Amino acid sequence: MDIFEKNILSGDGKKRKSLGNRFDNLSNQYGFLSRDVVVIGDQESTDIIPARNIGFKTIYINDKKSKYADVTIGNIDNVVKGIEKVFS
Repeated sequence: MDIFEKNILSGDGKKRKSLGNRFDNLSNQYGFLSRDVVVIGDQESTDIIPARNIGFKTIYINDKKSKYADVTIGNIDNVVKGIEKVFS
């Protein structure tokens, strides 16, 4: 099942999550409103917090609940349920 198709961005190249600029202008680049973008990640500091700071929805993949993410899921197999919950 490839629910992401080609809509996956990593932190490669000049735009890096660790530099805090990976999410800049992302919604404009693809023509989405920030509130319609979901970032799914397993690290709060580089995936979840920066995305939340610019208004993206967030799903944290971890057994430990995040105090920053909109939704926490235990593993990637639960991502569809996580997306449904984010937009419910």
